[in-house]
Amino acid sequence: MAMLLAIIVISTTVISAAGDSYSSSPPPYE
Repeated sequence: MAMLLAIIVISTTVISAAGDSYSSSPPPYE
């Protein structure tokens, strides 16, 4: 259960970070 919670938190962080970099510049992982 803790593992699932960690995955959700990490996913949210990654998605928001990707959104921030996407609005200012192209994604670095593309």
